[in-house]
Amino acid sequence: QVQINATAQGFSPLEVEQRITFPIETGMGGLPKLKYTRSLSRYGLSQVTVVFEDGTDIYFARNLVNERLQQV
Repeated sequence: QVQINATAQGFSPLEVEQRITFPIETGMGGLPKLKYTRSLSRYGLSQVTVVFEDGTDIYFARNLVNERLQQV
């Protein structure tokens, strides 16, 4: 799994969800070997966990997530 943490000081949980968490989660859709994503939006914090199939090379997974994150 790869975890993405983003801070957005002063944002309410709804704003964090709409402006940060949802776009990141959506951007991760369709990655090779993706099992599922889960997320958490709190005051000023967005946490998205991208879970890959067992046996996926962690460096491969991190590279994929980083490439998508650059696009988002």
